[in-house]
Amino acid sequence: MVLMARTGLALITASLQEKLVYRFDLIMGLLRALIQIFVFHQLWAVLFTGVDDYAGFTLEQTQTYVVISMSIMPLLDRSFLPQVNERIRSGNIVFDLARPVYYGNLLLYQGLGQFAATLLTTSLPLLVFSFVFFSIAMPDSVFTWITFLASFCMAYYTAFLMDLIASLWGFWIASVWGLFYAKWNLLQILGGMYIPLWFFPSPFKEIVLLLPFRGVAFTPLSILVGGVAPEELPMALGLQIFWIIMLLWFSKFMYARVVKKLAVQGG
Repeated sequence: MVLMARTGLALITASLQEKLVYRFDLIMGLLRALIQIFVFHQLWAVLFTGVDDYAGFTLEQTQTYVVISMSIMPLLDRSFLPQVNERIRSGNIVFDLARPVYYGNLLLYQGLGQFAATLLTTSLPLLVFSFVFFSIAMPDSVFTWITFLASFCMAYYTAFLMDLIASLWGFWIASVWGLFYAKWNLLQILGGMYIPLWFFPSPFKEIVLLLPFRGVAFTPLSILVGGVAPEELPMALGLQIFWIIMLLWFSKFMYARVVKKLAVQGG
């Protein structure tokens, strides 16, 4: 456990240092996110013109949802799929799999380093900007904040497991770019990043709410803006836990197939 903790800390530190080297990319990403926040904030203001609420949710709730979503989205789009695919194509993936750390944990530690850098350099500045320039309603309840943070941690791990599974498919397909864009678009739409799922029409909404994508953005954000009643919290959080267990199992299953595939081929 001590060796694993030290290895994880070293990988997190290395990823953090690597992320901070590319300052220009960080600045451009920050500017892009600021533009997105402004556009979506104004868009919802226009869509709510002349009405008090849509699907039982007010303009203030919707704008808060979208603004926070735009602010934390950079924390969730740190895909390592292209990086893994390149290492598969070059054969260097063998060295990663030979390390005394489970490959999924190796990627998780690297992702946490990127998470820390993005949080400090992008998400926190975006949140400060949003609080200063936009009217957003944040909860006063400590319990709401605790459940939101717990749900967001599960959201991050859910997004990570989806990316891990997509990356492992790189051992069977020649190029993962189509898979990369398909995965991210599914997360954006079915995860409720740009449009809260409560605006989706029935019965499509009921189907989407059962899928794992909702746990990446919609569930934590709905908790934050008061879209989940107290009696609905166990179901919402339980569904996140359920999909984490299923995705974790499937990622371990695929990893075992990868190791077997390399052993058979003499890798």
